[in-house]
Amino acid sequence: MHYTFEQAEEVLHRIQKNHPEMNEIIIFYQEILKRQLQAKKNIHLSFISLAKEKSREKFEKGYPLLELSFIPDTLAAYEPLIEELIALLKERGPLVSAQMESIQQDLLQDPQVIVSLAQNYLLHNFVPIYDFGQAKELDIALLFFLIKSIVKPFAERFAEEIAATCDLSLWPKSHCPICGALPVLAYLKPKEAEGGQNQLSFRGKERFLICSLCNHCWPFPRLRCPFCQTEQPEALQYFSLESDNGYGRVDVCNLCKGYIKTIDLNHGPLAEEVLFLEDLNTIHWDLVAEKEGYCKKAKGIFSL
Repeated sequence: MHYTFEQAEEVLHRIQKNHPEMNEIIIFYQEILKRQLQAKKNIHLSFISLAKEKSREKFEKGYPLLELSFIPDTLAAYEPLIEELIALLKERGPLVSAQMESIQQDLLQDPQVIVSLAQNYLLHNFVPIYDFGQAKELDIALLFFLIKSIVKPFAERFAEEIAATCDLSLWPKSHCPICGALPVLAYLKPKEAEGGQNQLSFRGKERFLICSLCNHCWPFPRLRCPFCQTEQPEALQYFSLESDNGYGRVDVCNLCKGYIKTIDLNHGPLAEEVLFLEDLNTIHWDLVAEKEGYCKKAKGIFSL
């Protein structure tokens, strides 16, 4: 879904008010987001018609649309953004600055290194990134954060261009139909009755999953784990925090021990385009879920 920096900024200001202890992190993230959105404007996709042609066949087979032939294979696609992000990260203190200096030297000495790592990340082949980081004795968490940050604009632009033309009713999987990443959040939305009226008491709510990489949203059954796909009622539970006043809940699975945070749109007017930012507003849910022994399967905005 397309969104503007102004939309995101409004949400981030609300989160700052809710969580003043996160003020420094949010200011830092705003700077990253500003540069990512600028980079996204400069991305030109010439293969969208081909991707659209393949969508039905790939969806029916359970394959996401993004494939290697669609991913940029030149340094020019990543270089301006990676230099800006490295400069931002170097401002995070002497320890991070030293780590980023090492990463910068090893990444930029060979143009194909960045291209290869970016392609592998977008294809969810993370082993080469781990191997590269270990071989060069780099900070693995920072390396992954940097690579995800530089590929995210491309993933978002790809999703924005192609999603509206795809029939998502053909998609049976819990990973993203566009880029193949796992969901980071879910949301509940009143079902649309005939005539466009929301019938909460009669039609209930639909669940949608939000991709952890391209932000695309797709429908998914409420009584199914979005990770192991079990539908056993005794395995699927949820909890909510009284202090959140119905804002949402955490759905957990006692088979795979995964969890997903779920926002209830009936709670208030939240723009679907920027719902992915609610990951920052619900970090306290992560702490409770992880304390209870559940695992966050997809990396959020600042999961390193």
